[in-house]
Amino acid sequence: MKLPPGARRWFVRIIKLAVIVELVWLVVINALLQIPYTQTVINGIRPEKFNVSWENAWSPFPARVYLRGASANGNSRSQIWQVDVETASGSVRLLPLVFKQARIRSVNASDVTFRMRPRSKPDKDYSSSEAFFPVIENREVTPAVTAPRKKKHPWNVSVENIRLSGEHGYWIYQLQGSAVAEIEGGLNYQTRGGALELDLASLDIQLGRHFLNGDYELLSQGWVRGSMGFAPFVPRQNKGLALLDYLLLDVGVDIDVNSLQFIKLFMLRLRGVDVGGSGRVSGHLGFDQGYVLDGTDLAVDARDLQVSFPAHRILGTGGVGLEKGPGTNGLLDLNFRFRDLELRHGDDPRPVIAGDAMLIEVNSDGWLVPKPGRVDDSLAAGVEIRNLGVPDLAVFQGYLPPEFPLSITGGDAVLDASLQLGPGTAGGQIRLESGNANATLVDQDLEADLSANIVLAGGQPEHLAFDLSGSEIVLDNVRVLGEKAEFDDEGWSSVLKLPRADLELADPIRASAQAELTASDSRPIAAVFRNQEGWRPEFLARALTVEGIEGTAELQVVGRRVAIPDSWVTSDNIEAGARVVFAESGSDGVVYLKYKKIDAVLKLDNGEKNIDLVGARKKYDAYESSY
Repeated sequence: MKLPPGARRWFVRIIKLAVIVELVWLVVINALLQIPYTQTVINGIRPEKFNVSWENAWSPFPARVYLRGASANGNSRSQIWQVDVETASGSVRLLPLVFKQARIRSVNASDVTFRMRPRSKPDKDYSSSEAFFPVIENREVTPAVTAPRKKKHPWNVSVENIRLSGEHGYWIYQLQGSAVAEIEGGLNYQTRGGALELDLASLDIQLGRHFLNGDYELLSQGWVRGSMGFAPFVPRQNKGLALLDYLLLDVGVDIDVNSLQFIKLFMLRLRGVDVGGSGRVSGHLGFDQGYVLDGTDLAVDARDLQVSFPAHRILGTGGVGLEKGPGTNGLLDLNFRFRDLELRHGDDPRPVIAGDAMLIEVNSDGWLVPKPGRVDDSLAAGVEIRNLGVPDLAVFQGYLPPEFPLSITGGDAVLDASLQLGPGTAGGQIRLESGNANATLVDQDLEADLSANIVLAGGQPEHLAFDLSGSEIVLDNVRVLGEKAEFDDEGWSSVLKLPRADLELADPIRASAQAELTASDSRPIAAVFRNQEGWRPEFLARALTVEGIEGTAELQVVGRRVAIPDSWVTSDNIEAGARVVFAESGSDGVVYLKYKKIDAVLKLDNGEKNIDLVGARKKYDAYESSY
């Protein structure tokens, strides 16, 4: 179609104008980009906030710029940063700049390095970590800006079609690493403390070595593929764990890591539990603003694996699984499968239990961060132990105060356990069996068959509080070792039942119980008296040896402080009571014995012991525990 003569003239004029503009742009703008003075002028605008440099730059047409060997650094209110790129290009729409809108598109960059460190803050002490922060070229560390922001209209920055390729590096605070990566995406950001939105639609990252504090290697190799982003959020109002409420992930991973601390993110609702170790992480993770998505299936092949809870650590090898989907009934299933494990108490290097197999399983609804008003009825945990050994029963002495009259000295045992824990509920049992439990009772060495059945009747696992009512401990075939106060050939036996018992795995451990005792006879009670220095009436000890002992007791424990506020046992011809406190500082209390019309009281005062035969019952009744 032919244009009218007038239209043809205007068309020719427009073409000529475009050619002139292009020629002027090519000559003038590119000349300006090549001379050093241009960088000087730009850097003189706000030198305290921003500096930029480049080795080479050119612009083939308006609003499109190519850079080589470019670097930029600057100060925000609280951070100092630097970006270096080998090559970069991008286009910016010019007209929106008038309205404080930076609309940038088709950004391509290769070999990008990013550094960031904090400015000094009056409420932060960086003295222990400052040596591991990056150096920002030509930027001194200045105090952070704490004054209120001036009321100015913010810039709205929009970057579309970002593509990063090549070898990249970062150094943020004490963390640094490298990667070969292809990344595509975009972002939107409002300055002056406004919202940030990030959408990295395509990730293909081959990870290099990552370090913390200079030389601690977090990971050595691996890859990440998929997508990630952040829903719009205000950075200065959402830091740390709060970022999980905006994070979007759909990634496949295969990474060799030297820290399994990230697993804690999936256990935020479990109080006092920590995870450590190293291994290879592989699988798929889907995450949407605080919620783990169906299809998530991660596995950790752990070279070493640690799970810690108050005063205890489980160490070993094994694996960790994280799964959510139809196979888990839509629940988030986190399981720890230990091999070659040891459970230790405090700093004691001796294992409490050791063996080849333990399973710990935690289920939840998939929400990671606890929220006020959100009740997770699905939160549950289970522990399965089969035929694990207790190498040395003496390790349990670490749970008792030094002045406790019973000392566990040795022997071994077998442990089985099956526990189920949920919100406000708990169930299961722990069984301990030993054929050679060794102990010392008031300087008397004993050996016995031990059977303990610990019942988990209820509790509040979220507060590490448990109801152990219905538990039972049986001592059978008790034998005397050594020469002191030996029993007859027939072994002694007793059964301790706990109609009521509560345990709180806090720091320190707390427990209280009401116990019922039955014993074949009173020989251990008589031995308590017979073995005291200065004891004279041997006939009384023999008379006190009676059969068919029954009694009750109260027990209270806080850490290594054990109190028996009241206990009482009887037989046909004997009555006995105890009100004692055992602590690391010493023992305090009274023990009462009566045979027919003869009675005595054993008084304990800061480890000192003495026996009184005058007014024994009155002195016993008058005693008030310091517990």
